[in-house]
Amino acid sequence: MIRYQFQWLKYQPDATTGEFVLMGYIALCLNTHELSYYLTPYTQRAEHFFAAAPTYFKHTLRQGLMHLDTALSQLIQAPHSFDDLTLASTSVLPPNENALQWTPLETGLGMSWPQANAALKRQIEQYIAVPARHDAPTDQSLRAALNKVFRSYHLTPYLTAHEAVSKNGLKLHYDHAWKNGRMNVFHAVSFDL
Repeated sequence: MIRYQFQWLKYQPDATTGEFVLMGYIALCLNTHELSYYLTPYTQRAEHFFAAAPTYFKHTLRQGLMHLDTALSQLIQAPHSFDDLTLASTSVLPPNENALQWTPLETGLGMSWPQANAALKRQIEQYIAVPARHDAPTDQSLRAALNKVFRSYHLTPYLTAHEAVSKNGLKLHYDHAWKNGRMNVFHAVSFDL
């Protein structure tokens, strides 16, 4: 079993409401005196949660996280031996009226130091919805998909060229139009999506 101390990094742009979003943590293993931290690369949750906040809040959040990341990585690389986490955390982010703040010191027990870090990171990332990365459809793939649907429903024979004249005398030419029954209304069906 290992014992560790940790503090959450919270983003609280308005102190009067008390609402905040967790943006990271700093942790100290009391057995090995090893220091670790994690700052989320995803700021969308904080930006959406505080959508009514002025736009410069988003910029200051990103800048604050970037500067804090630099300071924490320098702190970890420096040959220090900390016995108390508050000394390390306040050396990079002192307690003030800043929007980024450390929570009070907490302690935890874990089976191993990597497992403790993984559990802390899960608390930060559990609400982050990472957008799925997929290739954007090309014009050819969209055209092929539409052609397949039109062929499956036997709609291709009903597509004809049509020219309409607006009230201003402007001629509109549709390469693919479809006549709907008795109403004699033409709708443009575009293949240039």
